[in-house]
Amino acid sequence: CGAEALWIFAAHGWCPLCQSVGKQAETLHDSFAGSGLVSVNVVVQDPDFGPPDAAYCKKWRDLNGLEDVITLFDPEGELLPLWSDSTSLSAFVSADRRIVSKLEHDSNIEHIAAGIEGALAE
Repeated sequence: CGAEALWIFAAHGWCPLCQSVGKQAETLHDSFAGSGLVSVNVVVQDPDFGPPDAAYCKKWRDLNGLEDVITLFDPEGELLPLWSDSTSLSAFVSADRRIVSKLEHDSNIEHIAAGIEGALAE
């Protein structure tokens, strides 16, 4: 899509780490948008550990104030198996579509920012 970097974050509706990142995702995205970052938040489970639907995806987006962060949902559960079923995962993708780093179970905004910076530097 012409992005200089992509940050993908898998979010579970029940997960405190995911909720923490969700609440800060828009601000973090805005910090790097001028450098060509595209941010995608994929909701992979609802608060009851079930598959998310469009209504919950909208609720998640609204609850976290996500406007420029693209928010999608995965009702078939196809995303996490691609990432070894990891929960609370951030992946950082360079402009040439390579995953340059990942964070698992890490909601530290400085660590996420460093992952984004690394993807932008590739």
